[in-house]
Amino acid sequence: MSKNKKNREDFEWRYQPVIGSEGYAVIQFLKQIKPSERPKQYLQPPLIAFWLPYALQKTTCIEEQVKEAAWQSVYQIYHHLQRISQEFKLPLRVSLHHLNVESTNSDSILDESNSIKEGSEIQDKPTSLGLSDDAESFLQNFL
Repeated sequence: MSKNKKNREDFEWRYQPVIGSEGYAVIQFLKQIKPSERPKQYLQPPLIAFWLPYALQKTTCIEEQVKEAAWQSVYQIYHHLQRISQEFKLPLRVSLHHLNVESTNSDSILDESNSIKEGSEIQDKPTSLGLSDDAESFLQNFL
């Protein structure tokens, strides 16, 4: 067994969505992607963006590290919101320009978000994202 294998932890997840369900549609989409690209491009980034701050919060990481991970998650999720709104031509009035973030990595993420924003038509009317009233209000007023 190679040394590299010893430093990894194996994690398997079995998912059996009902045929015709939303989960099934997602699995069918993922199955069309090369197996070698799935984890790195389609599975790991959203998993990390959604859950890393919570995971780090349960460790011995210092508060600044946890907050940095949380800010990175906010930017990753924001970037994905921008991609979805552009791809499906949805009006989206969400901007991170109102936030004062002192992150070493946030500039590159903001640049990516701005390039997507510049290429899309952002309208002035609010959009329903299918979120709870509290979440939609947060997105429209805070970001």
